[in-house]
Amino acid sequence: MNIKKIAQLSGVSVATVSRVINEKGNVSDATKRKVNAIIEKYNYVPNINAINLSKNESNYIAVLVPDITNSFFGQIIDGITKVINQKGYHLILLNSDENIDIEVSHLRALGQYNLAGIFYTPVHRVNSLSTGLVQKYNKAGMPFVYIDRDLEDIENSGVYVDNFKGAYQATQYLINKNCKRIGAITGLHNTKPGLERYCGFIKALEDYHVNADELLIKTGDFKFDSGYKLTKELMESSTAPDAIFVMNNLMALGSIKYAVENKVDLTNDLTLICFDNLEMFQWFELPISYVDRPTTEMGQVAAELMLKKIKGIESEKFENIVLKTQLIINE
Repeated sequence: MNIKKIAQLSGVSVATVSRVINEKGNVSDATKRKVNAIIEKYNYVPNINAINLSKNESNYIAVLVPDITNSFFGQIIDGITKVINQKGYHLILLNSDENIDIEVSHLRALGQYNLAGIFYTPVHRVNSLSTGLVQKYNKAGMPFVYIDRDLEDIENSGVYVDNFKGAYQATQYLINKNCKRIGAITGLHNTKPGLERYCGFIKALEDYHVNADELLIKTGDFKFDSGYKLTKELMESSTAPDAIFVMNNLMALGSIKYAVENKVDLTNDLTLICFDNLEMFQWFELPISYVDRPTTEMGQVAAELMLKKIKGIESEKFENIVLKTQLIINE
């Protein structure tokens, strides 16, 4: 079924059907009812992309994130939609699953659509294929807004948090609790948050003259399984820590699973602190402190940046907004 067939069955011109679909132009109520009845009968869905191209505009904005299972990104998306839906825009959601090949495939596919803009959280900071595609989009005038992460060689407006300070404060908290063997499960260092949190952790240890034992520092991938595996490695080593700073919430879930399975007392035997909140910390009254981020606000700020770019009213070529974190103590 296509627009020509709808026109034939309705006994009107293609132009009239187009006006009914787009709700533009002068069409009598009787004709509208007749055309809409045919559309409904045959479950006809207009090609939105073709309609947008014909109007040289789009109401669709894509968001490409690395892990849709992480509640952090769900809250970001909630913040985005709170803003853009009020302005008549709709969101197309894509998940790269922390996989560069999937990310590149999605970026290529987005070039086939007429989009108003793209929200983007890269898997890695340095990736020639993603960088090349983003460069092409930028040259074509496609509005881009980074969220949480960026590409090292391509400037675009973005919204971030102060990962360094948040990690510093979390480590400072463990030191002030008189933890002697402080371990860490970091995120990927080739991402902005992974590197900045690691640097904040190391800087706090240096400032307080605490030994940064390399045997107690493990590099994870921001996912549950690595949190479990690396906690197991730390706790079953000859130099087991008395505290672990887990640098994202999903890895922290893996750490909690290990602790529960092995009856590790998170009050007396091991102190866990992580970056990012999970509601289950409150639901089950877990004694886990965390660095909280204003996630919904991040999405809202990113959406406001995007709307300014779409309308061409940015005050500067690039705006990088860094929001504050907050250390939440649960004991």
